[in-house]
Amino acid sequence: MALDPKTACSTHPSIVKAVAKEILDLGSIPVIGDSPGGAETDFNNVFEVCGYNKIAKELGIETVDLKKIPITNVEIKTKQKTITVPVADLNNRFDAVINLPKLKTHVLTVMTGAVKNMFGSVPGYSKSKLHFIAPDIDDFCSVLLGVYENTMPVLTIMDAVESMEGNGPSGGQAKKTDTIFASFDGIALDVVSAFCAGFAASKIPILEAAKMSGFETDINKIETVGRALEENIFHGFRKPVSVYGITKKLPPLLIEAFGTSLRNINNYPQIDRNICAECQTCVKNCPAKCITVVKNLKYDINYSKCVACFCCHEMCPEKAVKIKKSFLARILRL
Repeated sequence: MALDPKTACSTHPSIVKAVAKEILDLGSIPVIGDSPGGAETDFNNVFEVCGYNKIAKELGIETVDLKKIPITNVEIKTKQKTITVPVADLNNRFDAVINLPKLKTHVLTVMTGAVKNMFGSVPGYSKSKLHFIAPDIDDFCSVLLGVYENTMPVLTIMDAVESMEGNGPSGGQAKKTDTIFASFDGIALDVVSAFCAGFAASKIPILEAAKMSGFETDINKIETVGRALEENIFHGFRKPVSVYGITKKLPPLLIEAFGTSLRNINNYPQIDRNICAECQTCVKNCPAKCITVVKNLKYDINYSKCVACFCCHEMCPEKAVKIKKSFLARILRL
């Protein structure tokens, strides 16, 4: 998003610059690429505000809007169906992909890191559409894993100098965590960084999908070098209002019978009218088309159509979309 680096919403430009300089020193040509989400997001504006255009100008390198390069349609199997996902054809366009995620919490996927960051190779608004096509959290995380496997970075370097805690990926708060993680294996990196932030791998749906696909997610079987893990715990790291916990607390048959509607028992988006700037970003980016403008430019959310993807929460530039627990969820302490 087009937000100042101090918000910890995007990878800090100093990390991007350092990696680009190392690549130049090796005699190779770095290119900074991404495909920001949103129905009407301006790539150049995002890169300008995030500081990436300045880096490109200083180093004399190129930036690339990934939605403008050829795509490959990838067939990804979920537990319910096979989904066709458009993915930027990075492997034919570039010799290597280096993944530069930010460590952040996420109200839908609990945490976003190495695997989820490669969702940036899915063109623009197609990301929101996939939330609607695969509203089940486990199915959606299978999509994320499939995109990661298709793009397969040769190296992942995670910016956790300042991380985002609370209700990320854009509505949380910056927290100083003074760490950089790096690995040739992005899934292992997500396991270790999640541990440092206080999350067990079993509580991260992306890592659960990875485990089901045969990837190693047991932290005791992952070799680490550098600062000892016990010395690198992010104490007091605030977790998001998780939409994933309900699937662990309700019987599988109940989840299967009622599906997405049960997720709204747990959490739902709510617009804070005192903060709302009436920009209609939430309306434009809702894949379920369940947010409408009513009298006096106030917004109404049709919760019977809402798939609890929280695109409205993520894309709101004013942080006016809050995550609320339903009355029943509070009573049941979900």
